[in-house]
Amino acid sequence: MPTALCLAAVAHSQTSGRWLVTSWTYSGTTTSIKNGQGGQQQWPPNGPPLPPPTQTFGTGDEVTVAMSGTITAVVQWVDANGNPTTSPPSPAEVYLLQRTAVHWSYGGEDVSAEPGTVAESLNAGLPDAQYQSSPEPNCSRTLTARKLVKVDGSSGTITLPVTLLASLRFTCASGVSGNATATVTYGVTEVAPADCYDFSGYPNSPPGPPGSTPCAQDAAAKLQGPLLDGTGYYTEGRAYTNQTAQHALEQLKKTAIFYVFGHGGSAFQSCQTFWNNDQWGYMVETEYAKRQIVNSGVPEERVVALATLPAGALNKVLLAVFQGCYTGYYNASWGSPVHGAVAKGADCALGFTGPITDPGAHTWATRFWDNLKNGDTVYRAWQRAASGLFAYGVSARKFEGEVEQYLRVRPARYGN
Repeated sequence: MPTALCLAAVAHSQTSGRWLVTSWTYSGTTTSIKNGQGGQQQWPPNGPPLPPPTQTFGTGDEVTVAMSGTITAVVQWVDANGNPTTSPPSPAEVYLLQRTAVHWSYGGEDVSAEPGTVAESLNAGLPDAQYQSSPEPNCSRTLTARKLVKVDGSSGTITLPVTLLASLRFTCASGVSGNATATVTYGVTEVAPADCYDFSGYPNSPPGPPGSTPCAQDAAAKLQGPLLDGTGYYTEGRAYTNQTAQHALEQLKKTAIFYVFGHGGSAFQSCQTFWNNDQWGYMVETEYAKRQIVNSGVPEERVVALATLPAGALNKVLLAVFQGCYTGYYNASWGSPVHGAVAKGADCALGFTGPITDPGAHTWATRFWDNLKNGDTVYRAWQRAASGLFAYGVSARKFEGEVEQYLRVRPARYGN
C-alpha cells in the first residue's frame, strides 16, 4: 500500500566553507600591428591582460592582434567567514572547470560584413580541452576553451596556470572599414560530482549486455547535461556496476548526487544491496542491522552501516536516491538507508517503503532523471515519474530531510 509522505527534519552542520579563487598572476604580452607597424606591451603582473589598442582599419589594411602569456589562478579553501584555511574537508578531491575565452571585435556600427579573410586561433594550453567558436553581432565572435580537472586539495591551496596564445589576422576587403580589438577572460569554478550505481537485474545480468549499467548511465548523462557551461554535474566514469557497498560508501562521502538502482530489503529489514564478483553486499543504517546480516553468514567487509560515520560525514550530499524495495522503510532496530543518509548530513534522500517491480521501476527511473534534468523539484519529479505506475510499487515512496517540494538539483551544487 502507498504510504503517506513523511518528512523528518534532521539537523546537521552546514558546509563550513568553499573553494574560491583568491588571487591571480599574469605574465605575457599583447601585440597589435597594422601594415607592419605596431608593437608589443607587457601585461601588468597583477593583470588583467592588457587588451590590444583599438586598431582602426580600412580597405587593404593588414591587421594582427594577439595575446600570449600565462595566467595563474590560486584557488583556496576558505571558511564561512571567507578566510583561507589549510584544513579543507576530507576527502579533498576537487573538480574544477577552467574556462578561457577571447572575444574578438573587428567591426563597427557601419560594418555589416566581416572585413575579409579572417584567421583566428586560440590555444589555451589545456590538453584535451573542448573549443567552441561563437559568432556574434557586429562582426565579433568569442572563442572559448573549457577543461575539467580533478585535483588534490588536501593542502587547502590549488595553483592552476593556463598558457594562452590567441590571435586574429586579416586583410581588409574593399569598401569595408571598422575597428579591431580583443579581450581575454579566464575563470575557474568548482564542479560537483554525481555517482550512479545499477544492479537492477543481479544476480542475473541487468538489461543489456552483461555488466552494463543502463539506468546508471542514463542518470549520469542527464545529470551531466551541459557540463562545460558550468551547469551540470561531473559524472565521467561514475556510472558503476559490479561494485561493493564499501566502494559506494566512499563515493557517498564525497559526492553531491548519489543514486543506486538495485535490490533492497524485505519487510521490516531495510537495506540497499550491491553485487560484486558474484557476492552480495549491503548498505544499512544501524549497527544492529549490520550484525544481523553478518550473523547470517555474509562477510563483515561486505556490509556497511551509515550509523558508524562521524556526524556531518555526508554534508556534501544534495540528494541520495535508493531505488530498491523497502529502502525507505524505517524501524528503530534497522533504521533505513534513506533515514541514515540524512542523519549524517545529506540534504534530501528518497527511497521506497514496499516492493517495487519491473518494468515500472525502469520506467520510473528514466522519467525521474528526465524530470530533474528539466528543472522539476524532487517531489514533482517523483510524482510525474510515478504517474500510471501504481501497480509497480513506485508510489510507496519515502522522503527524508530537505523539503523536497522546493529542492531542485539545478544548478549543480553540493549540499548545504
